[in-house]
Amino acid sequence: MKITITDISESDLGTQIAIMNVDNPTKITKIKQGNGLWTIIGEFPDDSDTIDNVPMVDEISPTSVFAMKFASIAQDQHTKFHLLVESNPILCKQIEKYWTDLNFGFSSCTTVPWSAVFVSWCVKQAGATSSEFKFSPRHSEFVHQAIQNAINNTGVFQGYDITTHAPNVGDIVQNNRGDNSCDFAFARTNKQYDSHSAIVVEIGQDATSRFAVTIGGNEGQSIVMETVPLTSQGFIKQRVNKPFISIIKNLK
Repeated sequence: MKITITDISESDLGTQIAIMNVDNPTKITKIKQGNGLWTIIGEFPDDSDTIDNVPMVDEISPTSVFAMKFASIAQDQHTKFHLLVESNPILCKQIEKYWTDLNFGFSSCTTVPWSAVFVSWCVKQAGATSSEFKFSPRHSEFVHQAIQNAINNTGVFQGYDITTHAPNVGDIVQNNRGDNSCDFAFARTNKQYDSHSAIVVEIGQDATSRFAVTIGGNEGQSIVMETVPLTSQGFIKQRVNKPFISIIKNLK
């Protein structure tokens, strides 16, 4: 069983954790919200009387202003266009804008993949520069650059294996496209291959599991919101169909 308390002030945080500790949780997670307040999540066994250990308290890094803006831009695009398909003149005009705002040549809404351009456009609109993020019509190119950033411990976008870093709002999750089965080791050494990526706009938890919510372009010929299952530790659960390749951590 899990109990969540939100919108806790800094001054009340210790008191709320102490109150939750009275019922012997197995674990308490505290998360700093974008508005400066806190959320705490207590995990309890079915029979709390059998637990005598002091719970571990995890802290999740606060989401930056840039990351919140980045996620908000993706959400706004989803709200405006998710009911339209790429052949619709209204969405097609916006797809053309994704290309031209990045100074890329536009040719078609329906025959040229635009999902990487969607991600790149959202990153740029949020305020990142070309020296910080490699704007590209190929996911593999900006993922490769982010992985090199991580290897060299530089830059504000760093690429990692999904087994080593958990997603947060404003991160970018990459997965295979079609029948491809590329892994992180392949992405680390290659720039040119077909893949897909989407923007993390929410990290949540229901009665049974944790999850991330992503928004991606050119999914089902539109802009789509998807739920990505997470492990109990908060990492992305790997899947058989279109397996995940990497996660780009947003440090800006």
